[in-house]
Amino acid sequence: MKFGFKFSNLCGTVYKGGNLIFTPDGNSVLSPIGNKITLFDLANHHSVTLPFENRGKISRMALSPNGKSLLFVDKGGSCMLANLKRRVVVSEFNFKAKLSCITFSPDGKFFAVAIANKLQIYHTPSMKKEFNPFILYREIIGHQDHITVLEWTPDSKYVISGDKGT
Repeated sequence: MKFGFKFSNLCGTVYKGGNLIFTPDGNSVLSPIGNKITLFDLANHHSVTLPFENRGKISRMALSPNGKSLLFVDKGGSCMLANLKRRVVVSEFNFKAKLSCITFSPDGKFFAVAIANKLQIYHTPSMKKEFNPFILYREIIGHQDHITVLEWTPDSKYVISGDKGT
């Protein structure tokens, strides 16, 4: 017997970590709930759980400035790139370590990740299927402790990072 049921919403769950992201239009919020992501439409009072999930609990998310690409990483470093408009996973990548920060540049050409005391900058993958879409642009070392904050300048020329410090 075949049924046409489709998973649409996760009921009775609570926000337990990770970061919240507002969409560029400001009408929706993306929230990690375990290994899934729920999109809360604030304008229409509606929520929907996206149809993909990560291996573990999602710890960090980043949304591209145009609102189309969503990067989300679990606590083990498993990363997925999803097309938010079509709601499909485009590619996967494993950083093999826990990420403390992830953010897109304002022009959307790069994204930066903080792994312990290293800063890695990657080219933003295209929304096409590729063999290895995550191409490392530059790795920067020199922090004495774990990086806790990443921020790009408005012109996307520089990225600033800060660590815990002692």
